[in-house]
Amino acid sequence: MGSDYDSSKSFKVPIQVVIYVNRMFSVIFLIVMMSIYIFKSLRLPYYDEGLKAWDFISVFFYAFLEWGRLRWGSQGNQYEKVQLLLLSCFCTLLVMGLHIYYLLPYYVTRIEVIFNALALVF
Repeated sequence: MGSDYDSSKSFKVPIQVVIYVNRMFSVIFLIVMMSIYIFKSLRLPYYDEGLKAWDFISVFFYAFLEWGRLRWGSQGNQYEKVQLLLLSCFCTLLVMGLHIYYLLPYYVTRIEVIFNALALVF
C-alpha cells in the first residue's frame, strides 16, 4: 500500500538540526575568539606584530570558511547534491586545521582550549 512517509526525509532532519546548532555555536565562537584576541593584543606582549595581525585575519578567514561549510552542507543535504557535500567536507578539513592552529600559539587561554575542543567535536 502507498504511504506518504518519505524515508529520505528522515535522514535530512537530524543533519539539518546539527547544522543549525553548529551555526549558533559558530557565532558564539567568533564573538569569543575576537574578544580573546582583543584581550591578548591589549594585555599580553606579542613578540611579532605580524603574528597579531595574522590572528585577527585568521578569525575572519575562519568565519568565511565556516559560513561556506555550513551553507554548502545544508544545501547539499536538502537538495541531495554530492558536489556540495564534498565541498562542505573539504571546508571541514580546513576549519579543523584552523582549530588546531588556534591551540598552537604561545599564549593560549583556558577558554580557547574549551571552545576549540568543542568545535573539533562538532
